[in-house]
Amino acid sequence: MRSCLHIYRFRWAPGHAGIPGNEKVDKAAKLATRLPSVSKSSLPSNSDLFLYINNVIRQQWFTEWRNLHTQGNKLAQLEEVPTQWPSSNQPTCPQEIFLTRLGIGHTHLNHIHLISHLMPLSCPHCNNDLTLAVDHLFECPHLTIIRDSRQVPHNRITAVTDNSTSLSNVFSYLRHTNFLTRIYNPRSSLRRAHSPHRIRQQAAR
Repeated sequence: MRSCLHIYRFRWAPGHAGIPGNEKVDKAAKLATRLPSVSKSSLPSNSDLFLYINNVIRQQWFTEWRNLHTQGNKLAQLEEVPTQWPSSNQPTCPQEIFLTRLGIGHTHLNHIHLISHLMPLSCPHCNNDLTLAVDHLFECPHLTIIRDSRQVPHNRITAVTDNSTSLSNVFSYLRHTNFLTRIYNPRSSLRRAHSPHRIRQQAAR
């Protein structure tokens, strides 16, 4: 600074003057210096403090998760607590994506028409024009025998919940009914679900 030709002036400015929040913090800091000293041995260790903070955050997370359940959150309806889900540990990534999409009900099978602006699909096993819903895959009366033969529950939530014992059977059932690739394979779903033949077939009903 001395080597420069500029002139510098230093002016002290009070850091807490006129600012309510700063005034309150400054007062609290001064009061703390008058408190009796605390021995270091009476303070919690870093590990104990970490466990306490982690437990508080976890409890808050569980409370918010239960609130989501009452608000109709689809994932919260599948799992009562936000802990690790063993059912998500599948051999392949597509299978994990499949279970997630199937669990929340958002699949290419019943949502692709919102993107392509084409006609929504209806169940190929039923003789009606009702829009196909994910729940229908487990409730279709024409597929009851197939579900029973593979021990697949007639309810989507029961079939894909984390403690379900029929997850492997669900894959087999949906593969047999040609629904599996339309749930987690976007390209295949788009080609098959909205092919010209399929569109003409629906239009002719």
